[in-house]
Amino acid sequence: MSVFKIISVAALVSMSVTGAFAQNRFEGVVSVAGWNIWKDLEAKTCFMERKDDLNNVVQMGRTTDNLFDYVGVFTQTEIGLKDGEIQEIQIVVGDHSYKSKSKSVRGKLSNGYMGRYFLYDNEQLAEDIAQQYVMSVFSGRSYALEINLDGTMRGMEAARKCMASF
Repeated sequence: MSVFKIISVAALVSMSVTGAFAQNRFEGVVSVAGWNIWKDLEAKTCFMERKDDLNNVVQMGRTTDNLFDYVGVFTQTEIGLKDGEIQEIQIVVGDHSYKSKSKSVRGKLSNGYMGRYFLYDNEQLAEDIAQQYVMSVFSGRSYALEINLDGTMRGMEAARKCMASF
């Protein structure tokens, strides 16, 4: 399965947590330090999710094939995304900057959300996310989101424990 197919499947599924589809596929596991840990019963994976005061949603987890970790960032604010558009995004955490191509998701997510997944297999990024308090996400467009990372280390520990339950 291509990286972008993995992203698309994850986006269609995990953003459905707030919808009726979630009743059959997702199981809430625990809330830890402001992060909700979810178990995807079909994909046999877990992810963590947080919604900020502006209703932006951040998700972190592992792809269903266990090859990559991901950060998903979604907003209800109109940012001009076209579904399926491939674009480079950049994540800045602490003193480090990370870039990757990502595929946008729009029109398939619940409650009018749109956004992108950032795939990575870089342990330094995972360590930065766990240890820092703010993550900035930029795309080629003129917008950026600031993501509060408080409690991320504890959330990651809970998500790993959830993954071990499969």
